[in-house]
Amino acid sequence: MEYILSDLHFCHKNILNFEPPRAHFQDVDQMNDTIVEHWNTTVTNEDTVHFVGDFGIGSPAKVVEQINRLNGKILLYPGNHDTTKIIKKIETDCPRVTIMPLMVKFKFSAMVAFISHYPVEIGVRPNLFSIHGHIHSNPSSMITQLNICADNHAAWGTQFGEPIPFDRIKERMFEIREQIETTQKDKRRNQPS
Repeated sequence: MEYILSDLHFCHKNILNFEPPRAHFQDVDQMNDTIVEHWNTTVTNEDTVHFVGDFGIGSPAKVVEQINRLNGKILLYPGNHDTTKIIKKIETDCPRVTIMPLMVKFKFSAMVAFISHYPVEIGVRPNLFSIHGHIHSNPSSMITQLNICADNHAAWGTQFGEPIPFDRIKERMFEIREQIETTQKDKRRNQPS
């Protein structure tokens, strides 16, 4: 099965102070352990997770130690905190992680989605989407932007740190496409002749 998620921020102590979904953790170790538990309860070693940036902050060795606790094959689309040092350590010490380009485009059912750590301003078009991280628990600015950050887990019906099934992303894209098309049809019907 395929999953997707972003912004775990392993080993990042300060994030406990500014991201409300993490405020209940007593310390960064409890946060790290919870992420690993929720991830591994869902993901098997036969699964693939598209990880859309920001594995962790701090010592590359400590971040890699946490990554190696995670199940599955991981495709890493680097984010702003995936520094050169962390990427090099991942390439050396994480054989199940593949480093991806900063942005990848995929197509299905006459729709196009861009996967990138950063939200892409693509307009409100029924067949064009941005699947992104970076903004944590903040809402996306456009209906066609899908925030898959760990801190936005409630919007996807998952636990904090649990990857989102890719099929759920596709379902949401179909729902949004239908909503946009209905709105566009209503606007055309209500325009004066």
